[in-house]
Amino acid sequence: MMGRHYGFVLSAHFLSMKKIIAGGQIKVLSDSGKIGGYAIRFGSESDTDLVGDFFTPDTFFGNTTGNLPVYYHHGQDPDIGLKAIGQTTDIKVDSVGIWMDAQLDLRDEYEQAVFELAKQGKLGYSTGSASHVVSSEKSGNAYKITSWPLVEVSVTPTPAEYRN
Repeated sequence: MMGRHYGFVLSAHFLSMKKIIAGGQIKVLSDSGKIGGYAIRFGSESDTDLVGDFFTPDTFFGNTTGNLPVYYHHGQDPDIGLKAIGQTTDIKVDSVGIWMDAQLDLRDEYEQAVFELAKQGKLGYSTGSASHVVSSEKSGNAYKITSWPLVEVSVTPTPAEYRN
């Protein structure tokens, strides 16, 4: 990890630290809770997110074909907490970054409120990894993320990614 701090301490159940990087504004794909957008955008030393980090197509992301849990604000909301509010249904890697489609659950008032925020264009994607498998290297005034195995994706009102 080389001295970088990407996340925050969670319960022991989630190892001891989770790492977070944001992607961009999500799009509503259907009224039944389907959303999509870039969860990760590739960048460079001169094209970073708001905290000075960037991914490249060479970054190790682990399995990009499975389903990931979807959380609201990385489980940090006091009402929703660590309850998964959906899961990814499709993950595609292209020249821009990693696009994810997800199906949100709309079972209760909190999940429905999150979907309403998505409809209003107020949410972005942000991915999470586990600290013991994350690595980065200094690249000029930025940090190139070299390993970021995907563990979860969140919808959040405060993503670090501004390019969407």
